[in-house]
Amino acid sequence: MRAELERILASRCFEQATRSSKFLRYVVEQTLAGQGDRLKGYTIAIEVFGRPPDFNPQSHPLVRIEAGRLRRRLTEYYADEGRNDPVRLELPRGS
Repeated sequence: MRAELERILASRCFEQATRSSKFLRYVVEQTLAGQGDRLKGYTIAIEVFGRPPDFNPQSHPLVRIEAGRLRRRLTEYYADEGRNDPVRLELPRGS
């Protein structure tokens, strides 16, 4: 999984996408560490995007917007550079 992550992050789709790269790395590392239950909009906003502790994910769609961008980048990556990758990382909608 980490090799796939590094392959994706080194791709053209992600080379200029700092936010998407940080988001993807965080999600993969938390999942591999058995901390997938911590992957909530609030936690991601604080730990990945540096929002203050009083951030309200219900009133600000930052994480939802960035998740959509990340999904589009992953789709683009697997349609081109990653089409033959043996493993595919996904960020399911609504989770």
